[in-house]
Amino acid sequence: NGEVTGTSQYVGGIVGYASSATIKDVTNGGKVSGTNYVGGIVGYANGDSITNATNSGEVNGSGDYVGGIVGLYDHLYIEYVTNSATINGGSYVGGIAGYAQQKSIKNATNDGSVSGTNYVGGIVGKTEGSSSLIQNATNNGEVTGTGNGSSNSDCIGGIVGNIINGGSIKDVVNTGIISGSGAHIGGIVGASGSVSIENATNSGSVTGTIDNVGGIIGFIVNQTDNDVDVVLINCNNTAGISGTQSVGGLVGIVGVYNTQNVAVAIYNSYNLGSITASVTDAGGIFGKVSNNTTARIVNCYNAGGITSVGTKGGIVGGNSGTLMVNEVYSLGTAVTPVGSGSCDGTVTQMNEANMKGALNDNNSLVYKLNEYVSNNPKVTVGTTEYALKRWSVNGGYPTFVTP
Repeated sequence: NGEVTGTSQYVGGIVGYASSATIKDVTNGGKVSGTNYVGGIVGYANGDSITNATNSGEVNGSGDYVGGIVGLYDHLYIEYVTNSATINGGSYVGGIAGYAQQKSIKNATNDGSVSGTNYVGGIVGKTEGSSSLIQNATNNGEVTGTGNGSSNSDCIGGIVGNIINGGSIKDVVNTGIISGSGAHIGGIVGASGSVSIENATNSGSVTGTIDNVGGIIGFIVNQTDNDVDVVLINCNNTAGISGTQSVGGLVGIVGVYNTQNVAVAIYNSYNLGSITASVTDAGGIFGKVSNNTTARIVNCYNAGGITSVGTKGGIVGGNSGTLMVNEVYSLGTAVTPVGSGSCDGTVTQMNEANMKGALNDNNSLVYKLNEYVSNNPKVTVGTTEYALKRWSVNGGYPTFVTP
């Protein structure tokens, strides 16, 4: 519980630097301060595991790689960890880990506020690697990014600021308020390359003062020279999402930096939050689908209000790529389903009464959503099979059946 202060790097409440170590059943309640690689439990960890760890001491890094449990880890298993303290740093700042390379974080909770300039997340600031996994993680803390968008790397997320080179996110919840003074802000992920996200819920408001803001992902882009494949299954946003342009209920924008392919598939998901773009491209599912990208939306709906001075759509604000829809529904007829561009397939515009209709009413939204799931209880995207959740309704819009 004593304060730990380092004038340089590798500063931790329990261990400063750990290599191939097993760290378990530990608690820190003291304030921890340093420059780079600063953590409530461990500053830097390479290999093996951290389990049953709790931090309640404020963590401050004047530099980068700052986390409530660990500043940076490489090939490490983290499980049953909790942070309840305020975490402050520069780049790569997270409620649990500042930077994560490979392996997994499971059963993690952050209740503390997290702030930094770039790559800031309620659970992890940045993660990379095809074997990376975040599962059963909840962020309840406010997450704030102070970058200005000039480096195109602000990347602020309720669970992860930035994820690249593959990986999976499963069974995650963000309730914290997410905001950034730059770009690429998301309720779950700020910016991503290839990733699969299953069973993700955002109920915290998401605000970006520049662009690329989404309820689940702010920005999807090929950040490396590899093709990008993103899959969202059983995801939902219920909070207000706002920014200048490319603002979406689930995804802000799908974009490209070079000639590689970018493909996004969203199945069995929905948005109920209000979407506001002060300039252009606001949509209930996607804010913007860019040139040379492919987006597929299946068995999804939007019932959130859409506001934009420029282009707006009930499902997609602006589309200049390839957009395919199947069993997709939008509330009302005041806003066209796709604000600009075209799509392959039809979006059904449905009135509020049918959207809130009963389970056994074959004109109701919940009936149609469950009909698709009954016929397709599992879907295969690429080589991976995903299970779709069933839907329920109780006087409001359809939501997922609780297991």
